[in-house]
Amino acid sequence: MRTIIHLSDLHFGRDEKKPTADLLAIISKLKPDIIVVSGDLTQRATTAQFRSAGEFLSHFNKPLLILPGNHDISLYALWNRFIAPYRKYKRFIDKALDPRYSDEEVAILGLNSVRASRFKDGRVNSKQLAQAKEWLASVPKKAVKIIFSHHPFNLPSTASARPLARAKKALRALEENEVDIFLSGHLHRTSVGHGESAYKIAAGHIFIQAGTAISKRRRGEANAFNVLSLNFPHLKIEVFAHDGNNFFCTQVKNFFHTGKGWKLE
Repeated sequence: MRTIIHLSDLHFGRDEKKPTADLLAIISKLKPDIIVVSGDLTQRATTAQFRSAGEFLSHFNKPLLILPGNHDISLYALWNRFIAPYRKYKRFIDKALDPRYSDEEVAILGLNSVRASRFKDGRVNSKQLAQAKEWLASVPKKAVKIIFSHHPFNLPSTASARPLARAKKALRALEENEVDIFLSGHLHRTSVGHGESAYKIAAGHIFIQAGTAISKRRRGEANAFNVLSLNFPHLKIEVFAHDGNNFFCTQVKNFFHTGKGWKLE
């Protein structure tokens, strides 16, 4: 049994105190085994914002897997953006840009989708995919394999946003290593997708979007985060949203792995 908390889009610099305090409290109660943060820790990649994000993350002593988002490299200081885009991120958050974790039950790999040449959208390249496949081939065979990125690999067919550049190619490559759970953020909208998707190759896959956990940039939704409870072949996904007073569970979906992919129970 593994409990994984999925946070995204903290946006320190546009964060709110009440949701932040409530988030720390509920994570303490949930007692996760692993915490995944899929990018946009800051609003404008300033030193003060990175310091605040680092202080927030220091409350967690669990395995903590973090990726940068497009807001975590400088927008206006072009030298910083193109010459040393991750200098502050590596100083205050983590030196790893493609973090990974594995045990006998789960293998989680982060793929950095941020590109200095793309101010909003993202992509992964062939070198990242080759390294991902090599690592995934080395983890315990029975481990459930999860990829997380800031930008989504896939979206519901009704979504107006764009997934990662070359996402279809990346999905096909990762499928060869039996990856069928994908976590992401960026859109500030919560969703747990299964079946209906932009790429029909994704039947049996689960695409999980996290909303913004603590920032004011809610885009019509409440602050939210996800909890994955994995007890293979069972997976429970819970969405926790903030009602102004506290976080509480607003949605539960249960899946069963058939051997050929995940099926909604």
